[in-house]
Amino acid sequence: MSLGSLLKCMKCFFYAALLILLLSTFACNNSTEKPKLSAYDSFAQNLNATTNTVLHPLLSRKAFDTLHTWDLAYFVLEPIRIATSEESEITLLKQLSPGQKALYLFWDIDEQVDDGGFIQYYLNGYGPFMPDAIEGMSLIGDTSFVNLLNKAHASYLLHKAQFDIHKANNNWAPLFDSLKEFEKYDAQYYKIRDQSMKLVEIYIRQNANEFVILN
Repeated sequence: MSLGSLLKCMKCFFYAALLILLLSTFACNNSTEKPKLSAYDSFAQNLNATTNTVLHPLLSRKAFDTLHTWDLAYFVLEPIRIATSEESEITLLKQLSPGQKALYLFWDIDEQVDDGGFIQYYLNGYGPFMPDAIEGMSLIGDTSFVNLLNKAHASYLLHKAQFDIHKANNNWAPLFDSLKEFEKYDAQYYKIRDQSMKLVEIYIRQNANEFVILN
C-alpha cells in the first residue's frame, strides 16, 4: 500500500471515529432525564420571571425572629389576606408561593373547623380548596394533618349530595346529626393543630424568603 493510500485510510478512520463519538454524546444527552423541580424550586424559578406578581410583604426582622407558631403565622399571613370574594381569593392564591398558599389554606381550615367543624368548612364552600390544602401540608411535611384531611375530604365527597341538598335548603342541622364521623375528625384536628403549626413555623423559618422581605 502506498503512503498516500495509507494516509487516506487513516483519515477515513479518524472521521468515522469522530462521528461515532458525536452520536454517542448526543444519545446520552437525549436519554438523560432532567431532574424534577420541587415545589419550592419551581416557585423560585418562576419568581425570576414574575417577581412583580408575587406578594412579598416587607416586615420587621426583629418581630420575625421573636414571634412563634400562631403569632408568627399571623404576622406573615395578615398582610397578604386581601381577598374580598371567592373570585379574588382564587386570583390571590395564584400569586402566592407554595408555602404562603399552604399557610393561607391551613388558616382557612382552622377558622372554619374551630367555629363549626369540618362540616361548616364544606358548607361554607371551601371544598374546592381542600386538594390544594392537602398538597400544601404535604409540602410542609405534616403527615398527620395530611392523613386527617384526606379522611375528611373522602367523607365529604361520599356525602356531597347530602351537603348540597341541605345547603340549598339552608337546613344544616341534619348533617351534624347524621354525619357523626365528622365529630371524630374535628376532635382529631384539635389534638394536632398546635403541632401542625409548629411544623409550619419550621418551614417558614427555613424558607423565609418565600414569605417575606425582612428589614
